[in-house]
Amino acid sequence: MFIFRYLRYLYWERFLGGLYGILLPILGEEMEYEWLEPMFKLGVTLVILFLLREIYIRVQMSYTRYRLWKSMDGYSVQEPHTQKDTSFIEEIDAAQYPVHTIAQLKREKRYGRIGEVLAKLNQPEEAARWFLKDKQYERAAGEYARAGKTLKAARMLKRIGDYDTAARFYETADKYKQAAAIYRKQGNTAKLAESYIKGGYYSKGMEVFLEYFVTSTEPQEKQEAIADLCYQLLQQYNFANTLQTQQRNTVLNAVAQRFRTAGRIALAARIFQEAGDTFHASEMYKMNPEDILPEKAKPTPKKNK
Repeated sequence: MFIFRYLRYLYWERFLGGLYGILLPILGEEMEYEWLEPMFKLGVTLVILFLLREIYIRVQMSYTRYRLWKSMDGYSVQEPHTQKDTSFIEEIDAAQYPVHTIAQLKREKRYGRIGEVLAKLNQPEEAARWFLKDKQYERAAGEYARAGKTLKAARMLKRIGDYDTAARFYETADKYKQAAAIYRKQGNTAKLAESYIKGGYYSKGMEVFLEYFVTSTEPQEKQEAIADLCYQLLQQYNFANTLQTQQRNTVLNAVAQRFRTAGRIALAARIFQEAGDTFHASEMYKMNPEDILPEKAKPTPKKNK
C-alpha cells in the first residue's frame, strides 16, 4: 500500500502539481480558485487516458496484422515486385473497427470498398449510396432492393439498360404497367401479356395474344409455345369470365389452331369445343381415336403369338 500511495503522490502532487505550477503564473492571480487545480489535474488525466487508449488500439491492430501475416505464411506465393493482397486484413479490420476502416477508405477514395464493408455490416441503403458514388450501378441497385427500395432499384437498372432485371423489379413492386412497357419495347410478347394479366389488366393481355396470333410470322414452334402460355394463363388466373365472349372464343380458336398444326389433336379438339367451334371440334373427333388420345392413354398393341 505504501508503494501505491507513493506513486499517487508522484503523479498527483509532483507531476500534475508541477504542471499546474507552471500554468498558474500564466493565468494570473485573478484565476486562483479552489476548484481550478483539481479540475486541471482531472482534465490532464483524462487526456492522458485517451492517448493511452489510442496507443493501445493502434498497437493491438498492428499486432493483429502481424499475427495474420504470420499465419498466412506458406499459403500464397507472391510474384517478385508485386504488391501483397491486403483484402483479407481489411476484412478483419472492417469487422473489428468499422468506423476507423471506413474513415481510412474515405481518405483513400475507395468508395466501392466502403460499399462492400457496409453491405457486410447489413447496411444496404448506405452501401448502395457508396456503390452509386463509385458508379457501380448494378451493385447499388441490388443493395437498394435489399433495403426494400425495389422501385428505386428498378428505375436505376432501366437507366443503365438492364431491362430484364428492371422489369422483374417493377413486377415485384406491383408496377406491372411499367414492366409491360419494357417488355413491349423488347418485343417480348409472352412476358408482355403475362405481366398485364398478373397485374389484373386481363383485356390488355388478351389483346397482346390476339395481335400476336394474327400478325406473327415466327416459326411454328415459337407460336406453339406462346399458345401454350396463353392457355395456361387462362386456366391459372381464372379470368376467362372477365373477358367478352367473342374475345375469349377468338383467342381459344387461335390457340386450338396452333395445337392442331403441331399435331396435338386431342387438345385442339377440346379447345375448339370450349371456343364454341363445334364444326372443327367434330372434325377432330371424327379422326382415328388413336390420333386424338394422349400418348400415355393409347392402347398398347398386342403382340402376335
